[in-house]
Amino acid sequence: MKIVSGKVYPITMPFVDKDWKFALAAMSQSDGFLLKLETDEGITGWGYTAAAGHIGETRGSVHWALEQMFLPFLINKDPLTIESIMAGLNRLLLNNPRAKTCVDLALHDLIGKHLGLPAYSILGGKVRDTVDVIRIVPLKEPEEQAMVCKKLVGEGYRYLKVKLSGEKEKDVARVKEAREAVGKGVVLTVDANQSYDPWTAIQAIRAMEKYDIYLVEQPVRYDDIVGLSQVTHHVDVLVDADESAKTLGDIVNLIRAQAVSSISLKVPKLGGILNTKKAAAICAAAGMSCRIGDAFGGRLYGSANMHVIASTPNLGGAAEAAEFLQLQDDPAVGLEVVNGTLSVPEKPGLGLDVKGFA
Repeated sequence: MKIVSGKVYPITMPFVDKDWKFALAAMSQSDGFLLKLETDEGITGWGYTAAAGHIGETRGSVHWALEQMFLPFLINKDPLTIESIMAGLNRLLLNNPRAKTCVDLALHDLIGKHLGLPAYSILGGKVRDTVDVIRIVPLKEPEEQAMVCKKLVGEGYRYLKVKLSGEKEKDVARVKEAREAVGKGVVLTVDANQSYDPWTAIQAIRAMEKYDIYLVEQPVRYDDIVGLSQVTHHVDVLVDADESAKTLGDIVNLIRAQAVSSISLKVPKLGGILNTKKAAAICAAAGMSCRIGDAFGGRLYGSANMHVIASTPNLGGAAEAAEFLQLQDDPAVGLEVVNGTLSVPEKPGLGLDVKGFA
């Protein structure tokens, strides 16, 4: 089997909430790309990625990497040699994990379709069918966030992540209002997106703890590992690394430094399904808690998340795998939340259909 052609399609998916924001940026739409790869057997594989300008992967840079660097390299390659192909992309271009994710997803889709198997079957087999979904509450005034929390709970979700701004008193009010809105039966996590210094983070988290929060994500700057460790060792809740855990090497260093108690694994942040599985294995070997975090994109991201979750024993907790629900005009179909849970797609490859692209 050989890849004989490929095409990159720019796509834009507007946010349902036009005022969606977090501590690092405001977003009204998600700009991304579909990658279509075709083989000499007539099999089509689809990949997807979203640009993320706030972390340096712009629409232009991702498009250039896919079309000018990666597509020519992929022609005549055998998708079954996925490890070799991804190593080749790393030699071609340093970093650019989101562009590499697009290729990784398309290759897994091709391999699964070639074998007639869902992607989880080629990732080690299924250890679970479903996962509870964590829904993310964007940054707003405390009362508004509480209203969003209450609405999501009414839709059947029992796990929520509330975005914080780095304003201590207002953030504590956000957590207080959220807890009062949803009651005791809902698991609340919070995400500061690097917006605190270590000492203020410790003070804020201690004040939030009485409202029964489960986890605090990335309270300090991504490169302040000492500060992250200080927070971890001075609060009672789990402290989770996201922006500090961009690569497999970052994860190893965080574990060595005993800097956090949990790590958020994101498929596009790490460069695809292969690296996300490796990251989970590193965490399992070290006894480090990890979970799947969402990177705001379409259902193909969600499907990739679900195949990783379904095939990875230490990813059984609630996951941020359904933020495609924040977006409109998704070309991929076949993945929906039911009663606050997602099920892994069972069709070959990533298991979704892509509409509207020839």
